[in-house]
Formats: sequence, C-alpha cells, structure tokens
Amino acid sequence: MKFFNIGFIACLLATTFQTSILYGNNCSSATSISLGGCQTIAFDAVCDFSPASQIACTSPVCQGDAWFEFVPGGTNASQFDVQFDISVDVANTINVVLIYSESVELGDPCEWPSGAEGYTRHGSVCTEVVSAGVPFDFTVRGMDGSGTFFLLVERVTGTGGNVTVCPTLLGNCPAPSNDRCSNAQPLTSGSGIDPNAATGPAIPNWNDALKSTNACATKQRLTDFCSLFTAGTPTEDHYTRKLPGVCYHNGNIGDNIFPGGVQCDEYLENTVYYSFQVPVSANDWYLHLGSTSQCTQQPNNLMVTILSSMDCADADLSVRMECTKTAVFGGIPSADWSSSAMNLNSSNTYYIVIDGTRQSQCDFCLLLGRGPANPVLPVEFLSFQGFQQETGHLLEWTTKTEDGISSFTVERSLDSETFETIGSINSLGSIDQGLDYQFLDESAPVGGSYYRITTLDINGVESSSEIIYLERVLPGPQLFRLYPNPASDQLHLFLGIPEQASASFSLTDMWGRTVHQEMRQLHSGNQEQVLDVNTFARGLYILRIRIGKEVLTKKILLN
Repeated sequence: MKFFNIGFIACLLATTFQTSILYGNNCSSATSISLGGCQTIAFDAVCDFSPASQIACTSPVCQGDAWFEFVPGGTNASQFDVQFDISVDVANTINVVLIYSESVELGDPCEWPSGAEGYTRHGSVCTEVVSAGVPFDFTVRGMDGSGTFFLLVERVTGTGGNVTVCPTLLGNCPAPSNDRCSNAQPLTSGSGIDPNAATGPAIPNWNDALKSTNACATKQRLTDFCSLFTAGTPTEDHYTRKLPGVCYHNGNIGDNIFPGGVQCDEYLENTVYYSFQVPVSANDWYLHLGSTSQCTQQPNNLMVTILSSMDCADADLSVRMECTKTAVFGGIPSADWSSSAMNLNSSNTYYIVIDGTRQSQCDFCLLLGRGPANPVLPVEFLSFQGFQQETGHLLEWTTKTEDGISSFTVERSLDSETFETIGSINSLGSIDQGLDYQFLDESAPVGGSYYRITTLDINGVESSSEIIYLERVLPGPQLFRLYPNPASDQLHLFLGIPEQASASFSLTDMWGRTVHQEMRQLHSGNQEQVLDVNTFARGLYILRIRIGKEVLTKKILLN
C-alpha cells in the first residue's frame, strides 16, 4: 500500500466564527496547472508560506515565490504518481513544497477557520540548484486523485525570473477492493495469525505473517460531522469526535478520549483496514509488525491502531485498544513494533488500522501470536545468487544464523509457483557468523528456471529464501534478459552468443519507422549491453538485434 498523510482542520462550531485567507499567502491567486500541460509565471518579490509547523525549508531565507494549483483529476479511490518538471529562465537555488489542501469542503481551498492549519505538506525539496532552461524533476507518489494540491516554488538565491511547471502522470494506482473500512481484509491462520497459537503460548514465525506489498492505498471517505457547511456528508477521511458546540477535525481514531487525551499522531489518515478473530480466548495475545525494507518515502513511520470494535460511519462509536507510531527499519527477523499483551475473546471481531505518516510508503508484515518476544526466523539468509556455467547453474548462498537447521533443500521451478526438489546440503552448524554454501544444478533445462532454498527446523517450521531467476542459453545468440521495461533512460540487455560477432541494434516504432540503428561488436559468451533511450518519444517500440542470420526481437515500452 502506498501511504500518504494530511493534517487536520480544527474548527469551532459556536454561535460565531471567523475565517481568514491562509496566513496572508497568495494561494488564492495560484496559477492552475493540469496533467500534460505547462504554465509559466514570474516569481513574486515576497514569500507567503509562513506557518512554522509546516515550513519545510528554513535556510537560506526565501526571496520570492510562485504558486501553482494542481488537481490530478481522478477519484479518491485511486492514487496518482506525478512528475513535476520545474525549470527557471534565470539560474537560481529553489525550494519546492507540495501542499495538500484540507478545506475543499468549505468551498475555498485557500480558506480555513481562523488560527487553524488547513493543509498538509505532502512533499518537499530544499535548496535545489537549477540552471536556466534545465528542468528539475520533482516526483511525488501516492497523490489523492480527487485532491487539491498547491505546488509552491520558492526562490532563495538569484534575482527575479520566471518559473515553468509541467506535471506528467507516471502512473495511476487503483486501490484494492478490501482497502475500505467496511470491507477489511481478514487475517487468517498462517496468513497473519500463528497457527500454533491455539495450543498455547509460543514464539510465532514470520512465515505465518500477512505480507503487505503496499502497492496502492486509497483515502477512505467517511462521514464528517465537523464541516461548517456540509455536516454529516462524506468528506475527507478524518475520523472526528463531537462535543456540544465544539468539533475537532483533528480528533480521529488515533485520539485518546477527550478531554485531556493525547493523539497517537496528528497526521493519522486511516487507509488500510484488517479484521481478525482469534482461535482461542486468552490474555497473552500480541500483535507484531515487521518489515523487510524501510519506507520508500520519508519520514520512515507507520501508524498501527488496534480496535475491539469499529464503526465506519462514526469513529466516536469505535473502541480503541492500542495505538502507536513506529519507525520501519526493515530488520526482520526483529520486529519493528510489538503490542502489549492483549486479552482477546474468540467470539469477537477485532480490527487493525495501519497508515503511514506524511506520505510514508512501506512494505510490512503483520503477525498475531501468543508470544511476547520478537518473532524469529530459524535461518537468516544474507545473500542468495546464481550463475550460468557451461556445466549448469551454480547456486551460492550465505547465512547469518542457522538455529536448529539440519539441512538446506534446493528447489527449482519453471513458472515460479510449482517447485520441485533437486538436491540438498547439510547445515554446517548453528553459529552467529556467515556461512557459505554452493550447489551446482547440472540438469538445469534450457531456458529460464526459478530457484529457492528451503529449510526445516527441529520444530517442523519451514522457511524459504528469496526466489532467483537464471537463464540457460541455447547454442546460437540469445537475448535472455532485458530491463527495465518500461524504460525511460537506459535499456540493459543481457545477451549470450557462442562466438565473437558484429550485431545490428535497431528500434522501430509502431508505424514501422526505424528511429534508431547502430552496429556493435560483441564478444563471445554472456554480456551486458546498454542502450540509451532517453531521447526517444514515449510509446511502444520493437527492438531488433541482428547477429549474422539470426534476429532477436523484443517489444519495449518507453515512458
């Protein structure tokens, strides 16, 4: 799931209230930009972005700015990845800040109740040195398709000049159907819940965790009881709480009970929902959150909220058990966070809400078990790689720990799903240092094969390494790998030829026009060739590599 966050509007539902333009800024005069278009405006002589808690870049001091308003044009059920090409006609050092408006419901995206911050910083880059006429690419992931954003370009050096902004859509990610409050994804035995927990306390294993790739998330529109003009209608995904005459937009499912409560995090935006039932009632249940990598967007934080009941229409009716903000280290087998002991009843349905803070986008694993210690893997692989040789595929792997492991089983697959055992190697022992292993697959078939290493510990728990792919080349020239595809800058081609030869590389567009052709001298054996494609128009092409009488072809997409 991709995560991103917005701040919350504080408003006062009293007899009278005041509104004000955003701290005197020129948001209301921002120039509108749209996908596929460009706009050019001059830098102002003053700087208008002032709320201290939202200032992204503090030094050097801003000398002037330019405001652009941007609406992706989709729905709240989709995310947009957008690249903003920003260029100036006078060399400068600039700050770039993307602001998400919180006040669209009030009728004016630049207007909020007095004293409140009605927007959130969605992304920023500080002190970027730009040359005249040379675009700077500012890429933002996970933008709400229906949101209103302001791109603020601040000039911090140089004098005057114009700035041009051109937004381009890199991708649109529709959210999964179960990424909704009313349709939470269930955790099941072996996929989020330790299957051994029903028999008693035990240290759970990460192999039984639910693994989230976080490929996409969405903003959940919920009923808003705080909007001054549209109370009780679906709006931003703030969970709100109500008091007589007072309504807090920053009150949400992460808040403690008012009065005197402390928020779990002020930028909580609930976008990922899970439900579960435990197989046995007990007071020693724990939720563990782990990760295999850090968040792709910073800050490196996730929010985790556990509830004993959840009302999708009104968070005031939900009952929260625990809430925390945790950093994501990517350090499995150590957990990034573990809950306190929970008394859970097998007859009740519980809920977990997870979100990133301020645009964090993270992979993570969720695991419920009856063990307070960090879940463990019996073996930790430091590396696993393979090499093509004349005699077959040579597999090499290195372990860090091998607690209770007697042997390694080598498995091969032709489709990455169905694996067969092709051999095994005994473990060298259980020590806390790297151990190296090799296995030669002399029967590797011609073409592509997938490999993994599996282990079985003394408790009968199975674990597996990552899957790697190797290609065995036929006699004659072979193009056995090409990446990335789609490509934007360079294509990396992995070729295998039996002897030295000249090769013709050509690109043909879908109208049959040859847009590029060159000759290269190839040496014998496997090799990598790099083809620059950054000057070609976006679209679908046919790559042809002619080596003697042989022609290798591949469709590629340039973006």
